[in-house]
Amino acid sequence: MFNKIKLPLTIALVVVFGALSAMPVVVSAHGDENQSDDIKQHAEEKKKQFQSQAQDKIKSLRDSAKKRSADAIKKNCEARQSRIDAKIKRFTARADHHKDKLDNFYGRVKQFHDDRQLNTPNYESLIAAVDSKKTDAEAAIAALGSLVITVDCSDPNIADDLVAFKEAVSDVRDSLKAYRSALKELLVAVKQSIPSETGL
Repeated sequence: MFNKIKLPLTIALVVVFGALSAMPVVVSAHGDENQSDDIKQHAEEKKKQFQSQAQDKIKSLRDSAKKRSADAIKKNCEARQSRIDAKIKRFTARADHHKDKLDNFYGRVKQFHDDRQLNTPNYESLIAAVDSKKTDAEAAIAALGSLVITVDCSDPNIADDLVAFKEAVSDVRDSLKAYRSALKELLVAVKQSIPSETGL
């Protein structure tokens, strides 16, 4: 009889104690779940914070690099300022001088042709081609002269001015080469029309 009562009582006690011992585990598991959400949220906040800090640092580094770059450009400009000024003046004067020489040569070729009353084939079209190239050269040199460039290293647009001058110089060179080439074609044609007993 006692054994019959003891067995159900033992089973009941085991069930009760088992349930009690399981309860903290359940609470603990639930607590871990809340803690995990907190960690995720905190980690996300940290991630955003790091990203923001990284962006700020990169911006600071870029600004610093720009400042260093600007300072280096200014320092380099100041070191070369007198040479740049001299180069601008020298090239402008040289372009004028070169064109004057071509103009004088052109005048002499035409004078020779007219004095000798030569019959040069395509003379008029050759003269028109030279006149066109001469006009182009005059326009290029005038454009170069209109670029009044004062090398001021504190001017943030000095680089733009110098690049514009470089482009103008290139255009002047090309136009003078084209003028000279057209003159050469005219000279060759005039020479070929000279009678054999006459020399240029």
